[in-house]
Amino acid sequence: MKRLETLLKLSLCCLMLSLFAGCNNEDDINGIFIERTWYVTNLFEADGKTPALDEEQHKEILNNPGNYRIAFTPETFNAQAGDCVFSGRWSVDGKSQSIRFTMDTGTSGTDPISIMLIKVLEDAVRYEGSYTFLRIYTKEGTSVLFDSDE
Repeated sequence: MKRLETLLKLSLCCLMLSLFAGCNNEDDINGIFIERTWYVTNLFEADGKTPALDEEQHKEILNNPGNYRIAFTPETFNAQAGDCVFSGRWSVDGKSQSIRFTMDTGTSGTDPISIMLIKVLEDAVRYEGSYTFLRIYTKEGTSVLFDSDE
């Protein structure tokens, strides 16, 4: 009886160990970013709740999603902010959820939405994301919310 009890305890310990070994606190970077295109759905002030866009600007991004987007490859990104098309390199850490963009030269927006979007990407420090949404934040807390077409 004692041997059976010991065997059950040992089995339970092995089962628990395998469950803990399967836990991963790191985001699926490939699934969230690589070969995905994300479309801007809103920009937010530093409090994270107040939209930075007025009603007309919000309609503009919703009616023209291809004009406000970002697409990722393993090392580079390309984006569009209104009439401004730009690209560069990016890096991300799935464990700390940090993100950085290095823009190629000539990145400047001409309309208020483009200027805000480019500024958030230039100053980006962290992200939140899954397979259905992506939100990129600056140190100050301003952010851009993206939705995927997938």
